Amino acid sequence: MKSLFSILKEKIQDTPVLRSANASLTVEEANKILGEIFGQEAMSFLQARYIKNDILHIWCQSPTVASEIRLNENEILAKIREKNTSAKIIRIKTIV
Repeated sequence: MKSLFSILKEKIQDTPVLRSANASLTVEEANKILGEIFGQEAMSFLQARYIKNDILHIWCQSPTVASEIRLNENEILAKIREKNTSAKIIRIKTIV
């Protein structure tokens, strides 16, 4: 039998406000990770924008950068999950 505290904790985590805040923190963390992997010079060509349906959408200015993101997708996802354990991102989609 679950305690009242655990039931309330589960319900609070499912609120839209908390999910939105978690997604926003995850996008911010993704931008930091992209800066670490590709360098700060590349940040003018790419930026993590939003999370929708557990997919991180990254804006890219060039198709070359988009292909680099696809090649490093597993590494990016692993670092995001390492920094933010509550993130449930299943893949990355690039917006060119």
